[in-house]
Amino acid sequence: MNNNFKRKVNKDISFEGPLVSVVIPAYNCEQYIKATVLSVIDQTYKNIEIIIIDDGSSDATGAVCKSLANEYDNIIYIYESNGGVSRARNIGLNKCTGEYICFLDGDDLWPNNKVAAQVEYLENNINSHFICGNYVEVSADFKLAQNHQLIITQQLDPQKSGWVYCKQLKGLHIHIITLMFRKELIDEVYFDEMLNIAEDYDLWLRIMAKYQISFLDACLAYYRRHSSSIMTKPQKECYKAIVLERNVKKFGLKCKSGEELTTDEFRLYLYDAWFSHGYVLYHTGKLYGQCMKAQYHCLKIKPFAFSSWKYLLASMAMFVISKFY
Repeated sequence: MNNNFKRKVNKDISFEGPLVSVVIPAYNCEQYIKATVLSVIDQTYKNIEIIIIDDGSSDATGAVCKSLANEYDNIIYIYESNGGVSRARNIGLNKCTGEYICFLDGDDLWPNNKVAAQVEYLENNINSHFICGNYVEVSADFKLAQNHQLIITQQLDPQKSGWVYCKQLKGLHIHIITLMFRKELIDEVYFDEMLNIAEDYDLWLRIMAKYQISFLDACLAYYRRHSSSIMTKPQKECYKAIVLERNVKKFGLKCKSGEELTTDEFRLYLYDAWFSHGYVLYHTGKLYGQCMKAQYHCLKIKPFAFSSWKYLLASMAMFVISKFY
């Protein structure tokens, strides 16, 4: 384990390169949070401050984080009553003092050369403001090897870099845990605290409508999939559709590159959002009444869609049956 940040070390010690702030929202992730934080501590790039926002955890997350903050002098631990991941990230942003800022969730991990690669890119490309990359989805029991470096180059993926607002409307997915950005643009990166699902998608649309994105052609993070993740739970609201509609209302369908979606194309992506939402409600949540509402929205867009009619009728049947059994 790296000892550069032990409290016993002289606090006047200096590290090369600009300070990087890492915001980690944490909620009931006691079994993962230590590995998450250590994946930041073990970065090959050392000039890092870690800001952990405990979002009102009811398990031992707080105790683990306090222990880590006592052990490493570059960790700031903050407890807040539960307000959701968006509020937690915003609180963390307000505490950042670094020149560059990143996000990492309390159950995910970084390869140990992630920060170094992104700092190098931003230092060498002064006109780039937002740098991100690919991620790998891993199982709940995934553990980092002792030396968890990946091959990370400075090569950009041309399909995901530049003006990609329209591609984002079409469903381009970039994970927030791969992002690094310059602090002078921090006002552009606050999250909508009314959203705890699709809040990152909303952020990406707002950023991409105004700025170009640099996307490294490399894996920058490990996203841990497990049963307690909020992303595995069906939601009554179709947050993706909400986010799509309001951002299109604000920014339109045209990208600054000149690329433009037609209204009909956009409606198809909106249909896909509603249909996927209804599919999860039916199969995962058994929320048949909510599924009917989702398919109703689908049919307003595509009145003759066979799949939507199928799920609407199936949901109606299951809803009636559930009332008697």
